[in-house]
Amino acid sequence: MLGWLRAAVRGGLLCGYFLVGMMRIAWMRLRHGPHWYNSVQGMAAIRQWMQRTTRLLGLRIRQYNCARAESTLFIANHISFLDIPVLSAIVPVRFLSKHTVRYWPIIGTLTKLSGTVFIERGKRSLIHRTVEALDNALREPRPVAIFPEGTTGLGDKLKKFHSGLFQAAIDSNTPVQAIALRYIRNGQVDRTAAYIDKDNFVLKILAVMAQPYTEVQIHFCTPLLPEASRSRQQLAQTAHAQIEAILHIDPALVPA
Repeated sequence: MLGWLRAAVRGGLLCGYFLVGMMRIAWMRLRHGPHWYNSVQGMAAIRQWMQRTTRLLGLRIRQYNCARAESTLFIANHISFLDIPVLSAIVPVRFLSKHTVRYWPIIGTLTKLSGTVFIERGKRSLIHRTVEALDNALREPRPVAIFPEGTTGLGDKLKKFHSGLFQAAIDSNTPVQAIALRYIRNGQVDRTAAYIDKDNFVLKILAVMAQPYTEVQIHFCTPLLPEASRSRQQLAQTAHAQIEAILHIDPALVPA
């Protein structure tokens, strides 16, 4: 009972904060134009908004190592819709995401307004167009994040990376930095936070907010420089190995 009361209070605060944020975005669009999210003020506003959003969701983020400040292609394992606000709370990142995300409550609106590049996954005929869109995004001042597994998982294992999108990093000469995400409760991987395709979005977000808090560990790995001698498959394999090595560490042994 206490948990659902907690979720109701947090949900009400989140909805109120969302409305305030929408008004702020409208002002930013008027002041800085349709690409306001690429301005210094826009990137700072998004980061601040996401930091407060994660707190209202009951997330406590612990960051390990530093994110690159320059133009970067971030590669992260994918566990939940929460990955988007979590990463945005740390770095002023733009996302490459499947087109269905734009229809998710709250998260969909946030991603659309912050300049997310939407793609249709599962269609090999569109891969060239997707790589081109990512290439163009990487040539802008704001970093871009992708989830190369192509789907979410429970967070305890890492699926195979689709290497096609790594070609954009090579074409644009953009460094790649892998990010390992883990949601932890009581020293163990928290499966409540994981969002699988058949899960109910509303019930899942309520379940997360019903908890006293959820710890999120975010590890930034050593950046990889695109080299002529390194193929997209090699880039994908190295980034995969970096994340997998962190996921194999006992969460209880990671320093607070």
